[in-house]
Amino acid sequence: MGAGFLSGKITYKCATCTPTQKIVRGCLAPAPTPVLLIDGEPIYRCPVALLTLETATLCRLYPHYTRGVLPVAGGLLDQTATFLDAMEVLAAEIAAGK
Repeated sequence: MGAGFLSGKITYKCATCTPTQKIVRGCLAPAPTPVLLIDGEPIYRCPVALLTLETATLCRLYPHYTRGVLPVAGGLLDQTATFLDAMEVLAAEIAAGK
């Protein structure tokens, strides 16, 4: 789902969501109709509400990663395995969605 935000396919922004949109998009409770489909499965909650803090942070770091700016001083081998795995997953998901 994070890849959807990074690729621009999901453009929801909480700051600009109206009260009506919050109901229709399932921001605070499940929406009356599916908000989107992921692999054919209906999703009744806002995709933003489904992102964990860790996933949102990794999504914010991805554009920096693509420009070679890494979160830990040093080179690629100085980064955590979790970070590198997440960047690989995001890159693959974005590529698959194009």
